[in-house]
Amino acid sequence: MECDQRVAQNLRDAGCDEGLIRSFAKIGGEAPDEMRNRRQERLLAEHRRKLLDALHWDRFRLDCLDYLLFCLRKGGRDDEKDVGAAAGFPGDGPGSVE
Repeated sequence: MECDQRVAQNLRDAGCDEGLIRSFAKIGGEAPDEMRNRRQERLLAEHRRKLLDALHWDRFRLDCLDYLLFCLRKGGRDDEKDVGAAAGFPGDGPGSVE
């Protein structure tokens, strides 16, 4: 397997879509080394930030589910408790109603 193919596969494994992979390859083919590296790093850093944001929201969703499971197991529901606010996501979490 060629290096370019390995890089493309690694990007797929990291959750990059084909558009991002093409952009990464295009940068690699047209920019001087130092500029290319910086531009590719920025592209990957942005994708990493998006993955980390998604991870944080998934963690928040798990915390919400864990709280509801806790309430069910203890035999009641605590209507006073705002799980989102307690987790640091007051009203702006996924599925919030404004």
